[in-house]
Amino acid sequence: MKRIILTHKSNMPSARLLRDALEEITDKRILLSVNGQDHEEILIRYGNSTVFSNIKIDTKFNDPDVIKLACNKLAFSNLMHQNNIPSPTFYFEERPENFPVLIRKTLCSFKGKGIVIINSSDEFDDNFRDGYCWTPFINMEYELRVHLFDNKVIKIFKKVCLNQEEKYPIRTSDNYHFHKVDEGGNFKRLMEICEHVSEIMNAGFIALDIGKLIGGGYIFLEANSAPGLNLATAYLYANLMVEQINVNNWSRESKNGA
Repeated sequence: MKRIILTHKSNMPSARLLRDALEEITDKRILLSVNGQDHEEILIRYGNSTVFSNIKIDTKFNDPDVIKLACNKLAFSNLMHQNNIPSPTFYFEERPENFPVLIRKTLCSFKGKGIVIINSSDEFDDNFRDGYCWTPFINMEYELRVHLFDNKVIKIFKKVCLNQEEKYPIRTSDNYHFHKVDEGGNFKRLMEICEHVSEIMNAGFIALDIGKLIGGGYIFLEANSAPGLNLATAYLYANLMVEQINVNNWSRESKNGA
C-alpha cells in the first residue's frame, strides 16, 4: 500500500524533511504528493485539505476541516473570539478611523502575501477594493511560533529580525529567523491557552503564531497546518507521530524496496 504525505505544493522543504525523518525512523517508503488520487493511504496531510474518494485510510494528522480552519484567517479569528481569546478583528465594509491598518487582499495568504500597510485615509481609498478586508495594525513587542502535537506544546520559537526591524513590521520567515526559547516559566499560562486552542481546533498537530502585546497580554494571529520545520523539529514531529502509528501493520516493503 502506498502511503503519502499529502502536501499543498510540490516543492515543500519542510514536508521533505518530515518525510525523510519518518523514513529513517520506520525504514518504510513514504511518498510526497499533491494528489491523493492514485494512492490508498494518507499518512499526513501537510496543508492539503482535498478529499479523495479512493482513499481507504485517511489521517488524524490533520483532518481536512482542521486545515481549512487554519487556512482561513477569518474563520480562525472567529473561533478565537467565540472562546474569548484575543485575535485580530476583520472588517469588510466599515472604514478605518485610525491608522495604520492592514489591507488584506485574501484570507488565505502566507508569508505576508496580499497584505498592504496603509497609513492614511487617502491611501486606504487608493488601495481598498471589493472583496478585500482590513484589520487594525497591532503593535507587538515580539511574535512567537508555538508548535503543538496532540494538544501539547512541544516547541516555542521567537521570531528574531535578521536586520533592523521596520516601523510597522510584518514578521515572516523571509526576514526573520526562529530562535528557540525554553518552554514553561514565563510561558506557562500561554502554553495552557495554546493547548486549549489546539483542542478546540481538533488538531493532530498545529503551529500557532502569537503576538506579545506592548503593555502585556497575547494575541493569537493565525494557525499553520503546514508549518516550516528545521531538521530537529522535523525529527521531533516524526518521533511523536511514529508513537501513534502502528508501523507493525505496514507492509514489509522498506524504503529501499527490500
